[in-house]
Amino acid sequence: MLPIHIEKQIIHPIYLINKNILILYVFAVLLSAIIFFIYLINYKIKKIKISQKDLTSIIFYSVIPSVVMIIVYFLFLKKITDQYLRISIHDYEGLYFFTAIASGMIYFSMLIKEEKIDPDKMYEAVFISLISALILGRLFTFFFWDKSFEIFKNPFVFFDLFNKGGISVTGGVIGGLLAGYIYAKVKKLHFFYHIQYFIPPILIGQIIGRFGCFLNGDSGGTQTSMPWGLKFSPQSVAYAEMPEIVPIHPVQIYEIIGNFILLMFMLFTGKNDWITKRRLMWYAIGYGIIRFIVEFYRIDRENFKWFPFLSTGQLIALSGIIVGLVILIWSIFNDDKLTAKEENIARVKVKK
Repeated sequence: MLPIHIEKQIIHPIYLINKNILILYVFAVLLSAIIFFIYLINYKIKKIKISQKDLTSIIFYSVIPSVVMIIVYFLFLKKITDQYLRISIHDYEGLYFFTAIASGMIYFSMLIKEEKIDPDKMYEAVFISLISALILGRLFTFFFWDKSFEIFKNPFVFFDLFNKGGISVTGGVIGGLLAGYIYAKVKKLHFFYHIQYFIPPILIGQIIGRFGCFLNGDSGGTQTSMPWGLKFSPQSVAYAEMPEIVPIHPVQIYEIIGNFILLMFMLFTGKNDWITKRRLMWYAIGYGIIRFIVEFYRIDRENFKWFPFLSTGQLIALSGIIVGLVILIWSIFNDDKLTAKEENIARVKVKK
């Protein structure tokens, strides 16, 4: 059972495993359906005829993340429960974090395969970017959301993932993009050409990852009287800064909806070369706007010292919007620099 309830009854933070498994199966099916739908849209936009072999591959790749999610649960998460009868709510977030990475990687593999891009170079870039994303995402958590700045007192707290803080989505995205840019420069690859294949998988990962936050009650919202307000478990982190259990904004769902709309924009404009070459800019502007708006409804927002009317998250989001707009304006007058030369594309080498 999920750590939320729409009715007035408040649930205990520990749930019976049979109900939990039912929800797990339901979400697994929904996850596979969403991935399958995204693949079909991608084929439709590019006007590629789907053969029986392609359809089999799409179904296979759609099912893998859900199967992995269920296997991971039974092999690892179930073992830490109380005699296999109960499971704690904090297990959700890590499960969906790894599912997000796996789903994004599978979709990314499909995209580069269609464009005959060298997977070895791309996986190397992904690995480096993931390491950078995890490090910077972790640092952002301590620098911008930890009031005590504990990392300066005890640097080893950085490695205490289970008890101290989490990983900032914003920091992770910035870290990954910076690492990707440096990698492209070192390998003499065209950054804007290759980054267009990373953006949709990143959004898929964010959507799934935020669902993990939703189940965990992490990054909760402020109190609301709206009919869609939700009550989380009284012991979840959603109420860490609230004195009573009241309906709150499901801000994680707000961000999921925003990311999904942005993803659909990326996919439906896939045949428009002018738009596709600028996916990085649309992402920076789009996600910046989404995050800026969502921050108004988050309970954990920390107002910046010199700009008390804005939170730290909003200033970071605003910076992303400005950078995205600046690069977009620059690209309008330098369109030729967004067009990659063949020698700067990581094509699969043809064996002679």
